[in-house]
Amino acid sequence: MGATVKFLADANHPRGCLTLQGGLACGAGTETVKQAMIDWRKTGLAHIEKRMRQAHDEGDLPNDVDPKDFARYVSIVLNGLGIQAANRATRREMNRAVNLGLRSMPL
Repeated sequence: MGATVKFLADANHPRGCLTLQGGLACGAGTETVKQAMIDWRKTGLAHIEKRMRQAHDEGDLPNDVDPKDFARYVSIVLNGLGIQAANRATRREMNRAVNLGLRSMPL
């Protein structure tokens, strides 16, 4: 998640996340844009889930952690970081939050 925080905090990029803001900020008559963003987020989740299944199969994820559930958790954290970036959280603030989350995980 360090690379995500670095990207989100980079002043050379727009703050926040296009897949979140692009679909949520649309008004009436933009259902195709909303659906495109939903599909994009679902594709991202599927990629994360695939990687978590690999980690599970290779023993890097405990047997009692469901790869699908963990992928959704990671997606939720990434979405939250995008919102924090849009709210002007600093790289240091986001890294501290990520580190706190990692310390609290029984992995």
